[in-house]
Amino acid sequence: MVLIREARVEKTAGIDAGTLTATDAEFANQAESRRRRSTSLCDVGDNPTLAGDFLQIGFVVSYPKQCGKSIVNTCAKRFLNKVTIAIQGLTSFKATIEINGSAPIEVQLGICSITTKTTTTKCNVSINCNATGGSGNCVPSGTQIDAYTCTACAYGVNTINVPCPANPCISVNCSSNSGGGTCTALSDGTASYKCTSCTYGADVLNGPCAASSCTPNTCTENGGGGTCTPKADGTANYTCSSCMYGPGTANTPCAASPCTSNPCTANGSGGICTATGDGAAHYTCANCLYGLGTTDVPCAASPCTSNPCTANGGGGICGATGGGTQGYTCSSCTYGPAAANAACPVTPCASGPCAANGGGGTCSATGGRAAHYTCTNCLYGPGTTDGPCAATPCASGPCTANGGGGTCSATGGGTAGYTCSSCTYGAAAANTPCPPSPCTSNLCASNGGGGTCTGSLDGSGKYACTNCLYGGGTNNAPCAASACTSNPCAANGGGGICAPTAGSTTGYQCSGCTYGPTPTANTPCSASACASNPCAANGGGGICAPTIGSTSDYTCSACTYGPTTPAPNTPCAVSACASNPCAANGGGGTCAPTAGSTTGYQCSACTYGPTTPAPNTPCAASACASDPCAANGGGGICAPTAGSTTGYQCSSCTYGPATPAPNTPCAVSACATDPCAANGGGGTCAPTAGSTTGYQCSSCTYGPTTPAPNAPCAASACATDPCAANGGGGTCAPTAGSTTDYTCSACTYGPTTPAPNTPCAVSACATDPCAANGGGGICSPTIGSTTDYTCSACTYGPATPAPNTPCSASACASNPCAANGGGGFCAPTAGSTTGYQCSACTYGPTVLASNHPCAASPCASNPCTLNGGGGICAPIAGATPGYTCASCVYGSATTTGSNPCAASPCNSNPCNGNGGGGTCSGISGVTPGYICASCLDGSTQTNQACPG
Repeated sequence: MVLIREARVEKTAGIDAGTLTATDAEFANQAESRRRRSTSLCDVGDNPTLAGDFLQIGFVVSYPKQCGKSIVNTCAKRFLNKVTIAIQGLTSFKATIEINGSAPIEVQLGICSITTKTTTTKCNVSINCNATGGSGNCVPSGTQIDAYTCTACAYGVNTINVPCPANPCISVNCSSNSGGGTCTALSDGTASYKCTSCTYGADVLNGPCAASSCTPNTCTENGGGGTCTPKADGTANYTCSSCMYGPGTANTPCAASPCTSNPCTANGSGGICTATGDGAAHYTCANCLYGLGTTDVPCAASPCTSNPCTANGGGGICGATGGGTQGYTCSSCTYGPAAANAACPVTPCASGPCAANGGGGTCSATGGRAAHYTCTNCLYGPGTTDGPCAATPCASGPCTANGGGGTCSATGGGTAGYTCSSCTYGAAAANTPCPPSPCTSNLCASNGGGGTCTGSLDGSGKYACTNCLYGGGTNNAPCAASACTSNPCAANGGGGICAPTAGSTTGYQCSGCTYGPTPTANTPCSASACASNPCAANGGGGICAPTIGSTSDYTCSACTYGPTTPAPNTPCAVSACASNPCAANGGGGTCAPTAGSTTGYQCSACTYGPTTPAPNTPCAASACASDPCAANGGGGICAPTAGSTTGYQCSSCTYGPATPAPNTPCAVSACATDPCAANGGGGTCAPTAGSTTGYQCSSCTYGPTTPAPNAPCAASACATDPCAANGGGGTCAPTAGSTTDYTCSACTYGPTTPAPNTPCAVSACATDPCAANGGGGICSPTIGSTTDYTCSACTYGPATPAPNTPCSASACASNPCAANGGGGFCAPTAGSTTGYQCSACTYGPTVLASNHPCAASPCASNPCTLNGGGGICAPIAGATPGYTCASCVYGSATTTGSNPCAASPCNSNPCNGNGGGGTCSGISGVTPGYICASCLDGSTQTNQACPG
């Protein structure tokens, strides 16, 4: 028996590899004696005498794909003819054979003759489409490469040269997930099957039954423990028992620990949550910031959460004490300090202090962190500070003060006025008690004329006098006085004794006069020279001593200012207060002159500033002296604060609040900052009375001359410097009356004066052309040009290239380090366009010599497939690169140590080991094998060669 190991015909004849496959060999025309062979057809004719034996070798021809499956079409015929001619053209070829199991022998073979034949397979007993139990009918193919086809397969599509597929349930394990089940093939011409009677779910098509819902333990998904028990009733139902944090469940995992979301901190008060784990969702909170630990409820919130400081409306900032307590402190209280753990004090107005006396009033808390308040709108007097409004003036019963009866009515209106009505003895003036009885003071004798008084009780205040000493009785008038009642003799201060004339109310006679002679009847004594107090004529005090017997001579003594005794008939000197120097600054005050001096004085009771300044110093001026209310030009009336040289109150302000805060000038008008010109558009500003923000612009330079109220004049078109928008400099000239029109001049690049409303041209350096290649450099534009530039300080290549030429790119621009796919970081060599240095390479040395790329991945050539065993290569990075293989088809699925995947068991073509032909198909897996199909005898073998 001859076994052909190799016949090197294809390469020798120039035929494409894979076209010819040697299938069998045998000696032909061999005589009984091996020393000499029988004569062959090749020996006849003109052929030279041949030495050696004839070896007949059978080849199978593989047709190209473009010829299809037919072996009788034109393409197939031409191809077979081409191969035949190529073999005939050979003189000889080499082959390796084994004879009866000998060692391989290499022989040189010459071509004697070539015979072609087409072998077809007929459907006979040797071909069993149902060999695997998959039914099927055999259909021969006489003109096709494939010999026969199995049709009507129960478990799959038609097959060629192999039996119909077996029942899929042979290799299917419905219980591969431990879910039970019975496999039933559908027998519908496909490999489909169904797993039925599943333990843990419904029937499954083309897949195993579902696993138990308790695989893995679903109950513990939330971390709540539990024992999972499947229902095993053909559904995925299950129950969870022995849950740590709640009752058992159905088809739902056990509840998670109540501490999963840390409920202790729900109120923002910290705390450490510890689940009790007693089969319920109980937990405890410890280390709470604002109180004791808790059970099944969050830590208490900060006592400041509701800001208790403001409970009384007194503002305040709450600061929690912490430390596990609910304590807090309030600061910045509006109406005074607060006690610990107590709200800020209530406004002093809460108790209505202004109306404490029944005087009404509106209370306004001053604040300022104290319990001060002011009362306004008082009924019976001016406003007050830190005290109630005045009580009604009728409270003390002023109308009856004189015993004249009457009813009191308060006037109100912020005054202490009152009126008395129903008076017994006459009407009363406003703010005056009812008049007393006219007889209370014995009006009749008020002139010294005696008499008896009788008052009228009709409220008219009338009375009658009888029994008068001088003259008859009177009504509503006292009895007439004697002429001496008023001591007319002494009317001039000249002494004397008055004797009235009996029966007369006007006649009298003076005698014993001090100065001058006795006068005539009804004439007073002459006055002394001191009657007019000439000594005090200048306000200088003094004692005047008249000269007896003279009406003009006198002497002054004890003068207050200057000489105490001036010359006779000379008044005392005037005091320093005569000109009221204390009020020189308008600050009021009382002037007390210095005794004995005509220049010294002391001011007191000053209205503003110190009440008593230094001696000889006038009282200070009020804060309104400089009219501070009008300081901002907002007008107003200034009212100084008594006792202060700086305090004042403005009212009737022109702009803003009519009455600003104390010591605050009237608000400035909206035009103070000239808002109309805010955009540089000029204009005249007219403020709006009563407003600090309202104004009206007119006479604007650009745009509308009168814009909307409170709108500034429009900016000129040059406000944003449009000429320089492109970085081309230039001077912008706006067009009056327009907010958009302008003209540029003195441009740096391009035309110096472009068209109206056109910015200056951009320089050639605007796009940084020097760095276009990533080579850095400094760009210098050419003045007057929009395209010309010069680069300098380039990083790579020439530092200064030719004008209008960008800097050269670095050698790393194309990332040469990664050229082989080995990663790495590229560092270009400064000043060079080709030099670079690679580092951080993924495979091999991390740092290489200059201008060398990083090494390629050891997987670049896919070494795993070197033996044809497939596999996915995973490179191993490092100084000593290697690789591992995964998903190998044959043998171990993975390899280590930089070894390729194992070769296919078909590489050595074991099917033809016995010369029985066959097509080898590898069986993947840890224990590889192979299947031989299309054996020459029509059989299919597993892990053994086709029969010879």
